[in-house]
Amino acid sequence: MDPKEFRNELLAGTLGGCAGLLVSQPFDVAKVRIQTQPHKFKSTFGCLAHSVKKEGVSKLFRGVMPPLLATGVVNGILFSSVGTAKRLQGLSNGDEPTVGQAFVSGAFGGGCTCFISVPAELVKCRQQVELGRVQTSFVQIAREIVTREGPMGLTTGWWATVARDVWSYGVYFSVYDFVSLELKDTLNDHYSSDAATMPSYMKELRILAAGSLAGIAAWTCSYPIDTIKSKYQTNSLGQRQRSWLVVGKHMIQEHGFSSLWRGYTACLLRSVPLNAVTFLVYEKTMEFFDDAPVF
Repeated sequence: MDPKEFRNELLAGTLGGCAGLLVSQPFDVAKVRIQTQPHKFKSTFGCLAHSVKKEGVSKLFRGVMPPLLATGVVNGILFSSVGTAKRLQGLSNGDEPTVGQAFVSGAFGGGCTCFISVPAELVKCRQQVELGRVQTSFVQIAREIVTREGPMGLTTGWWATVARDVWSYGVYFSVYDFVSLELKDTLNDHYSSDAATMPSYMKELRILAAGSLAGIAAWTCSYPIDTIKSKYQTNSLGQRQRSWLVVGKHMIQEHGFSSLWRGYTACLLRSVPLNAVTFLVYEKTMEFFDDAPVF
């Protein structure tokens, strides 16, 4: 393993993840509230409007600190793990992976992130379902979980998160690499007669488009699991169920399969800017590192 490449991927992934999260946080609040409190919120923008009216704009960023702090670690681990997995498959920097290689790399990276994302998302979800102007802090919620459920309470939703992230990140990176390569080839063919005429911003647009589509594809494939995970992690604010699969079964029996898609619109609205910005910042940061001899 090249320590330099690993370090650069770690730093670029950290910056990309933090930037993407900040531009998409309000939609994440709406997604979690619709998933866990469907009797109160029926639509994405209805939820956002109600939240602003009752709690103020600042509360749309409720619960942002835990994921923001964790995102730096999670995305750093994710992108560096994906890069490591690609190198273990014999790919060098700059090589184009096959769809299968990209999927395996993404799945490996997704599994590696769960150690941080499980407790961070648990606290975030419980913060976001609290209504009212008084916000419980990250430390307070974490302490309450440990007090009521023991240290292992912070792992609530572990297997649901593993099931979601291994599968979704495999899709995520395979779609990104595939779309990015296809768009690159299309642009090269279109401007083959005179490459100098290609607008300088086309590369950035290609990254934004590929990132957006990758996010949409990954969430569409894994959204029902995420809904069950959110419900399991916030169910009675900590009263354990036997299994997240039991929670999912009860949701389907009581409300139908469509209940697993609550908040999907909010998720997609969040996903587009989040993943477009994440990949753009990641790619541009990696370019900076490649061009800077000190790195």
